[in-house]
Amino acid sequence: YRTADVIIRDAFGREQRLSAPFYFTDVLLRKGLHEYSYNAGFLREDFGVRSDEYGAMAYSAFHRYALSDSINVGAHGEGTRDLLNLGPQALFGLGRWGLLGFSASGSSGKGSREGLAGSLSHTYQGREVGTRLFLRGFTKDYSTIITPGVTERPKYEWGAGWGYGTRFFGSLSADFTYLQKYEGEDRRVGTVAYSRNVTSNSTISFSYRSRKESEYSNDFFVLFTYYPWKDISLSASYQKEKGKQVEGIQLQKNPPVGEGYGFRVNLDRSELDSEKYNTVNPFFQYNGPWGIYTAEYRGQYGDRGQIDSYQFSAAGGLGYIGRSFGFSRPISDSFGLVKIGEIPGVTVYQNNQPIGQTDSKGRVFAPNLNSYVDNQITIRDKDIPIEYGISEIAKYVSPPLRSGSFIEFDVEKIQAITGRLKIRAAGKDHPAEFQEVRWTVNGQESTFPTSRGGEFYLEHIKPGRYRATVPFQDKSCSFEMVIPKSDEMIIDQGDIVCEEIH
Repeated sequence: YRTADVIIRDAFGREQRLSAPFYFTDVLLRKGLHEYSYNAGFLREDFGVRSDEYGAMAYSAFHRYALSDSINVGAHGEGTRDLLNLGPQALFGLGRWGLLGFSASGSSGKGSREGLAGSLSHTYQGREVGTRLFLRGFTKDYSTIITPGVTERPKYEWGAGWGYGTRFFGSLSADFTYLQKYEGEDRRVGTVAYSRNVTSNSTISFSYRSRKESEYSNDFFVLFTYYPWKDISLSASYQKEKGKQVEGIQLQKNPPVGEGYGFRVNLDRSELDSEKYNTVNPFFQYNGPWGIYTAEYRGQYGDRGQIDSYQFSAAGGLGYIGRSFGFSRPISDSFGLVKIGEIPGVTVYQNNQPIGQTDSKGRVFAPNLNSYVDNQITIRDKDIPIEYGISEIAKYVSPPLRSGSFIEFDVEKIQAITGRLKIRAAGKDHPAEFQEVRWTVNGQESTFPTSRGGEFYLEHIKPGRYRATVPFQDKSCSFEMVIPKSDEMIIDQGDIVCEEIH
């Protein structure tokens, strides 16, 4: 929920302010836009139990279109050879009163899988207050491609949530859900949470959850976090659940997006069903240019003795783009290759986070570009040598899903040619002062001026031999300028004497 202010000021300086409230959301699509996804593959079986078991072929899709800025309509579906699930969906903007969502679907297939389902929801997010309401209903035989074997099928579910937050007060939220099943115990869950900044570099948060499903359980959690330095946090926590109590301290440094290291050290003291034990769990991660390497130790010391475990891992990826093939850190979505001329050692950032430095060919790999959103790629211009010029230091890349992007920053080496042009006549050398010299560069005629003493200054001229002429006493003098190959920033030609007067 926001307010638009329009200020009208006349020629005498009088002002009139008009305020109009409006509701802003990034969930609704703008008129004429589409959002869609079409997928096909094989169903994963016993996920989390077996590593690579796949079953029948399956597909899923959804498509949403904005009829206007406040009305989005669409459809969603999924299926296998034995089951089809399909239905419409719609989302309506209610002006300053939030969003209303509707969805329905039906299933049909072999066996007792014919059924219907529907949902209705409302969400509102204001400056300080937010609310949510939802209601879902299911017939007994309604099925999706992942629920054929589920025995405790839901009958209906409803929930409500409320949140309030300000910079001074902090953030307070309450949430309640109720689920009724065709078989098994119904479920009721209520949650209250609060968080606030204690100081500029510390926060505290509390949460309480009450759950009823065959029996009651009450969970309590409190966490205090302190940030002594950038990317490093120190936290202390206390958690109590039914039959379990855990006290912990954690020191953590977040690993960077690019190259660098991170670590985590956990020290826990737990009590589970009257059994006490302590846990030590250090973890280290290093992000290298060609992979991510981790090492972890977990030691548990309790009434039943000591248990030690160790884990080491190395993960990487392979990428090909821009006629370049090489190793990188793991690629989970889209990726890119950043090219900055042939300049090594230039730091490259993705969304203001460093991802690496260019190699000897001016390249650095970006293995974690996010698809369908803008990724800001910037370079540290202070790393560019003074003899190079660059037209831009930031680019925005929005790649398709799991694609590669070639991101090139154009750089040009600045090489100046200086000297003094003189004309030899009657055995004497005369400075060609304040003259316009004509010559041919890259097949095109151009000019450059001379200053006092016949001095001249040129840039961006390739090595080679060039014919030129300069006016002299109603005549012209021709000469050849030879520009040698050089890595110097400034090539001083010294005195160039023109003798061919005609």
